[in-house]
Amino acid sequence: MTDKRITTDINAVIRDRNQGGQLAPAENAPAQRARRGMASTPQSSGGSGDSGGGEVVGPLVEASAATREYWPDGFTSSDGLFVLPAIKKLTMTDAGGQTVLFEYANPHADNNEEP
Repeated sequence: MTDKRITTDINAVIRDRNQGGQLAPAENAPAQRARRGMASTPQSSGGSGDSGGGEVVGPLVEASAATREYWPDGFTSSDGLFVLPAIKKLTMTDAGGQTVLFEYANPHADNNEEP
């Protein structure tokens, strides 16, 4: 193969890329105009706080680390040498004074069920 032939082949590939390279519009795809997404917030049935809409208002603050609950078996490291504490429940308070409870799955349970 000659240098001229290699140059011609490379230029042909480059030309093909520059001329095409765009996909044809999808057929049978319904056109949709752009619009802003919306979500509804469930209304609270009372409780303290000024938010009134049931939403969590940051910042979230943990009053005491002593109120944390841990899974008894913890979380085993991948090499099996360490058992790390695994949080089960964490209680926080939002800026509106509402209690926010975080409940974490047991790292040893199948389908996130308690043992």
